[in-house]
Amino acid sequence: RWEWDSLRLRAARMKFDQVLADHATAARIYGWPMPANFRTDPRLRLCTDDLALRVRLPNVTLRRSAQITAARWLDLPVLAPADVFISIAPDLTIRDLVKVGDAAVGRWHGPPQLTVDTLTDRVGQRKRLRARRRLRDAIDLIRPGVDSPTETDLRLWIVSVGLPEPTVHPK
Repeated sequence: RWEWDSLRLRAARMKFDQVLADHATAARIYGWPMPANFRTDPRLRLCTDDLALRVRLPNVTLRRSAQITAARWLDLPVLAPADVFISIAPDLTIRDLVKVGDAAVGRWHGPPQLTVDTLTDRVGQRKRLRARRRLRDAIDLIRPGVDSPTETDLRLWIVSVGLPEPTVHPK
C-alpha cells in the first residue's frame, strides 16, 4: 500500500508541484497503525496552501488551508506529523489516536516523528479545531517508548478496568 501511495503522490506532484500528502495518505506514508477503513481508503488525500488550486481527478481529494506545514518523510512531501495527527482526529476513536500517537513519538519505524510537547503546542495554537477534546484526551494517554500497537492496547485496557497504569519499559 505504501508503494502505491508514494507512486500516486509522486505522479500528482508532477502536475501539481505544491501539493502534499494529507490525512490517511500521509498517515500511511508515516507508517502509523491505522484502522482498516484508513488502510483501505482508495483516495489519494492531498493538501495545499494555494487556496486557488483545483484538482479534479478520480479518487483524489484536495484540502486547501493556510495552516499547512510541509515536511519530508522518506523523500516524499507530506504534511507535518502533528498536523496529520490533528487532521485524522475527527475520524478516529481515542484508542486509535493513542495508537497513532504512540507510534509517532516512538521508534516503531525509525526515529520519532514528533514529541508529545510538539503535539500539545500545535493543538493549543489552533483557534478552530474539530475534535479538540478528543485530541486532548488522546494526547494525555500517549507515552513515548511504547513498542507496538498491541502494547498500547494492553496499557489502555489495564487502565480501563481500573488498574494503575503500567510503566513503559521499567528498568
